[in-house]
Amino acid sequence: YAGWAALGLAAAGENPQAVERGGHSVIDYVESGLAANTDPGSVERTILVVRAAGLSAESFGGRNLVSALERDIARNGAVSNQANWTAFAILALRAADVAPPAAMVPWLVRQQDSDGGFNYGTRGGSSDVDDTGSVLEALAGVAGSAASRARTRAVRYIKAEQDPDGGFPSQPGSGSNAQTTAFAIQGLIAAGV
Repeated sequence: YAGWAALGLAAAGENPQAVERGGHSVIDYVESGLAANTDPGSVERTILVVRAAGLSAESFGGRNLVSALERDIARNGAVSNQANWTAFAILALRAADVAPPAAMVPWLVRQQDSDGGFNYGTRGGSSDVDDTGSVLEALAGVAGSAASRARTRAVRYIKAEQDPDGGFPSQPGSGSNAQTTAFAIQGLIAAGV
């Protein structure tokens, strides 16, 4: 959760490196747990945090996080055959000023479900707002008709899932929650809505 908190601080204009208590910053804490964060999602989030702090993701805590992430990208462009991790890999690589492999975006676009949303895994699962919002962020600024169509359909999916209270549920009928609403907002903003 420290990584998510660091990203929130950065979004609010606070450098996570400068937020400290007792002489230790959020970045110190993230670095202290680096050895245990080996799954792709943790590596991606750590790259985003490190870059938000203005530090190098290629030399953080004695690790090259970019190389670690690149090892998790399959030849087809997927990260562990999961739309979620593939979307966050695109965001992390961009944050590190590294171009994502050419196969990543097309693979991600092909995972769009028939309802226009995306799910954690591959096409054919149960779409959710969180993952659809994440994919919209990854597709932001991507040229081409396939990416444009995917964005349009994903925005329509998110809008259709909005609850009467204005928020968004993680699954239809589960009630709005702050995390899903945040992912919806981030995705919609990334899509220019």
